[in-house]
Formats: sequence, structure tokens, C-alpha cells
Amino acid sequence: DFHGRDILDAVIAMLRRDGGTLPAYTLGGGSAVLADLDMASNVLFAGASAGGSGAIQNADRLNTTLRAHNTCLDCTLEFNTLIDSIFGPRGDLLDWTTSLLCTVGGACTYEAVIAAARGLYDGESDESCVSWHATNAPATAYLCKDPGHVVRNHVTTPMMVRMGLLDQQIGGNFVETGMS
Repeated sequence: DFHGRDILDAVIAMLRRDGGTLPAYTLGGGSAVLADLDMASNVLFAGASAGGSGAIQNADRLNTTLRAHNTCLDCTLEFNTLIDSIFGPRGDLLDWTTSLLCTVGGACTYEAVIAAARGLYDGESDESCVSWHATNAPATAYLCKDPGHVVRNHVTTPMMVRMGLLDQQIGGNFVETGMS
């Protein structure tokens, strides 16, 4: 049902001991207690494919939340993001009129392609992107649904972007649908 942000928030709240009960955790065959996330000195927030999109759209928000609640007395939280297998070519530079999305589906501009995709599934967007576009370029607000645009222009959290070389869902889809 595309409740990724709700699920992420619930998991983070649980790991921060902000409601809920932590699941049982074992280490080396024995029971272990997970550390409170509010006391973390290092956090690596990662996602791949659709999870990579979620990492892009939530990295800055999660970074801000964890910094606001961090209680580590002798450290400064280091928060980084690893984004994998979601980074494709800039959609706004492609000619969509040559693709099946246009000739069969009628989505002949990047804005129309994003709108069609969001008709199937819609998710939350990076808050700085939404705010910036609302103030500076309302006609391009649809770009906040494009993880590539968001990561290139709005995410400020330190990150590493990796693209799986064998990920057919990115490159293969562009070739097979006739992009140019």
C-alpha cells in the first residue's frame, strides 16, 4: 500500500525507544539488547531499488530527527546515506515522444510520465524539494517525485550513490521502451 514512510517512522521510533517494544535479538546464540538509537555515534541509512528511492526522499528528514534526539554525550552523530540501484539518467533530458510510454500510453513528456507513475503509486517527497519548488518554480514541483532530481539537487546529507551494473530495471527499461 506504499506506506514506506509510515513504516520507516515506526521502526525508527521503536529503535529510539519512543514507543513500542523492541523485538527479541540474538547474538552468538544468546539474547542481546539493542542499543538505543538516540545514543548512536554512527548511522548508515541505506536502501536499494525502491528502498533507494525511500532513502533519497527520507535521508535529510531522518538525519534531522536523529540529530535532534541524539543523547550521546561524548560524540557527534555521523549520519550517512547509501543509495543503491535507483539512479538513472535525467528524465527531463530524454525524448519521451519516441517511447512506448508516449505512443501507447500517451505520456509524451517527463511531467506526464511522472504523473502516470504516481497514478499507480504515490509516495512522500523530500521536504526541501517541495518547499523550494513551491516558492521558486511551482510548475516544476512534479520533479520532487523524481528520485534522481531530488538526489542531484536537494539532498544535503552525506551520501554515496551506487548503481547496480546488472540492474535491468533501470537501463533495460529505457532501452526496451524506445527512449532517445
